[in-house]
Amino acid sequence: MNFNYQQPTELIFGAKKVNQLPEIVKRYGNKVLLVGPVMNDAIRPMFDSVLKNLKENEIITTCYLEVEPNPTTSAVDKGLQLARDNDVDVVVAMGGGSSIDTAKIISLCFDCEIINWQEMFEKYDNFAKRYETISNTKLPVIALSTTAGTGSQCTQASVITDVESKMKLTVFHQDNFVDVAILDPELTMTLPRSITVSTAFDAFTHAFESYLRNEGNPITENFSLQAIKNIVQTLPKVLMDNKIEYREQLMLADTYAGIALANNGAALPHPLSEIIGSFVNNLSHGQALAMVYPTFVKYTYEKYQTKFATVCRLFDESYCDKDDSEAAKDFYKVLSNFEKENSLEFNLSQFNLEQSEIDRIKYCEIWQHLPMEKTETILEIVNEICNL
Repeated sequence: MNFNYQQPTELIFGAKKVNQLPEIVKRYGNKVLLVGPVMNDAIRPMFDSVLKNLKENEIITTCYLEVEPNPTTSAVDKGLQLARDNDVDVVVAMGGGSSIDTAKIISLCFDCEIINWQEMFEKYDNFAKRYETISNTKLPVIALSTTAGTGSQCTQASVITDVESKMKLTVFHQDNFVDVAILDPELTMTLPRSITVSTAFDAFTHAFESYLRNEGNPITENFSLQAIKNIVQTLPKVLMDNKIEYREQLMLADTYAGIALANNGAALPHPLSEIIGSFVNNLSHGQALAMVYPTFVKYTYEKYQTKFATVCRLFDESYCDKDDSEAAKDFYKVLSNFEKENSLEFNLSQFNLEQSEIDRIKYCEIWQHLPMEKTETILEIVNEICNL
């Protein structure tokens, strides 16, 4: 048995842990760039409370609260310039994956004169590689997760939309891990139902895909399976009754899944969903994943029979009495039912795309180059998604 395992991020978990932020910031200095989403009435009180806590502890805070979902290269460039202009000591990312991914690249490239985005996307494309240092000065990053699903607080990946190609692309680098992640489930208590659902499904896919990968090992496989179990058991409960103990379990699942993903990488559904998401406005990452997942499972159950069967039994214990072939084949039906019951059914017809836009997805050249599955299988999956 041979494997590597890495998780360099300090994880601070529990209710009210967000109150420790000033003391953690002071490990690194007293000038902060706070990176977060565009403000609205639902999240403003949470951010105002954090800002008040920082101010009362004499921490100078520059706010960059302009991050949109699917953050762009230009948004990162703007935040990077703000960090330099204010000579900050540390970056605090507060929000979901978009805010954390933006903050991570700001840190990674802090003293680069300019970010060569083409080189970033082409060169740093492998989660398993160790690369040379990009910036002589890497700012510390503290992540405050306000969702439970992206896993970004535990990974070396940043997903950024290239303004030139309009494609969502990923930068991997071992220096992209955040230094400290504060995982306070109270920060997720006010999440809208739709975001709770889509981020929980995102966490499920991280756990499931990392479990499928050959790079798996006993540590990450346990994380993956426990994350899936937490989500399957807890998501329906939290949608019925918004209790802190349910939010804890979803945040724990997100953490397990993110660690597994960082060590094992993703499978086909992730690039598939990110590419489709590049073509469809107003489609969140979790929704795009939910759109592609049943079809992916339908076309690959024979290849992953044993693992599909194992996961199917986490969804439905009645399959413990059935053999692997039947459980794996029926996982398509079981997963589809789970999506339906939790408002996760999505298809392209819901987004009023023109036929020309659907054709751009169907005939996208990149389908010929994805390495995770045979091209024939990928084209079958894409064709069915486009025709649903």
